[in-house]
Amino acid sequence: MKISYFYRFSFRTQLAITFGIVTFVVLVTASLIFGFWFVRLHQASIQNELQARVHAASELVMQSLKDRTAEIIDLSRTPDLLKSEDAIAQLQDRMNNKRALKSEYAWMGVANPDGKVITAAGKMLLGKDVTSRDWFKVGRTATWLGDVHEAVLLSRLLPRENENEPLRFIDIAAPVQNTKGELIGVLGAHLHWSWVTTLAESVLPEDASVREIQVYILSRDGVTLYPFADTGKISFRQNEDLKNSATEIVWSDSKAYVTAQIGLPQTPEQHLGWRVVLRQPVEVAYAPLKTLALQMIVLTLAMAICAAWLAYRVAAFVNAPIALLVQAVQRLGVDTNQVDVPKRLPQELRTLADAIQIASTDLTASRQELVEANEMLERRVEERTRELELANDALARQAMTDGLTNVANRRAFDMKQSELHALSARTGQAYGLLIIDVDHFKQVNDNYGHHVGDQVLAAIASKITASIRTTDFVARYGGEEFAVMFYPVTTPDELAEVAEKLRKNVSQFTFSTVGHVTISLGGCMISGGSIDRESGLKFADGALYQSKLAGRNRYTLA
Repeated sequence: MKISYFYRFSFRTQLAITFGIVTFVVLVTASLIFGFWFVRLHQASIQNELQARVHAASELVMQSLKDRTAEIIDLSRTPDLLKSEDAIAQLQDRMNNKRALKSEYAWMGVANPDGKVITAAGKMLLGKDVTSRDWFKVGRTATWLGDVHEAVLLSRLLPRENENEPLRFIDIAAPVQNTKGELIGVLGAHLHWSWVTTLAESVLPEDASVREIQVYILSRDGVTLYPFADTGKISFRQNEDLKNSATEIVWSDSKAYVTAQIGLPQTPEQHLGWRVVLRQPVEVAYAPLKTLALQMIVLTLAMAICAAWLAYRVAAFVNAPIALLVQAVQRLGVDTNQVDVPKRLPQELRTLADAIQIASTDLTASRQELVEANEMLERRVEERTRELELANDALARQAMTDGLTNVANRRAFDMKQSELHALSARTGQAYGLLIIDVDHFKQVNDNYGHHVGDQVLAAIASKITASIRTTDFVARYGGEEFAVMFYPVTTPDELAEVAEKLRKNVSQFTFSTVGHVTISLGGCMISGGSIDRESGLKFADGALYQSKLAGRNRYTLA
């Protein structure tokens, strides 16, 4: 179209054509830029989501395996674990309780150095020879975390969750040694493989089935370990690199998937080489992009047409009156509050002109009101800030207090012991630690109910608190156990005096409903410069164990 011919059109038509073309070009350009940006953003969002979820799954599985391994190691290092028949019976009770509380444990047991199972949870596999098992071979000398496998003997003794799948397990084992460091047995545990897969599945979103997001667990060689339907298959083509990333990969079924994968971190106990993988079909993951592209095309054309039509309609009415109104606005507030507004204006612009004149008159008053409002807002912000600080302080105190006994909780105990340990290391003065256990507390719960047990714990906590100095520290250590720390302590007699006072005050107190309840105590003096904090805890815990072996209702100092 020639420019001279273009000027033959009316102003309204010129404005409509120009505005329509410019709007269309701008919208198309903006749509392309936005579309490209949105596609990249959506792809990155999907990949980042899958990578974040697979990372969470890997961390959850790894941490859970570390926790279970730590439990087995701690149990294997229990003093005098296999010293006598009573000790073996107590060990079996502990294994029964652990298996009852934690469903992931399919089997727990101890084999003697000759490979014969001498005790086990539920007495399963008792007397069986396990010398050919990997967990026993390696567990004789080191901690062992084994790969997933089937166990024929154990599978016969356990119910199946799915009749179409065999029971599979992973093994954890640790050596049991006497005080001389000699091997006296191997403690082993079989954990359900379904527990590991459930942990991995737990990171999936609620709509995972709709979005077709799946979890895979692969061996170090890329062989599928989970799900069972693909077990033993190579999931990726041979030319695909395994790496900790999220990208599009063609799987062995020749379909492309957005795939996120990460390997379990290697530790001295864990070198399985598993990889956790999340995948989602590309066509499902990027399906919203097709809909968006069509919507953007339709929207662009509609907006261009509407813009041209709107320009054509308003051009004649807006251009000249707006120019006059702009001149009046430019004079607003320069010399006077009165503005000479043109008389011949459309009614809409006339109303706007009157509003501008009124606004000019009220401008000064509005500014003053704004200043006052800002000052009031600042005062309110200060008040809310103070209230928030008080609320945060209250929450912090609540987070460090045991809700049942109203004494410090385990978290506060750990922080306080770290503080006392550091202080002891600096000053060279020891601090005292007593670990207290309520004797036969399980009988209280069984005979009177847990609500009465809770009342007894609260009363004992109150009695302990009343029996020590205000500068001393008492905390609920866990379950029916309490811990008391005081600083400084110069002689064992001081520690013994406090322990006897606590034992006596509790034993002489008459509890409503229950009557008399006794406690056993174990304690030690801890010098921060000589031993670490965890060793001090083990000494006190060992002393408590001796008090219980000696008949309870007494104290023992390490």
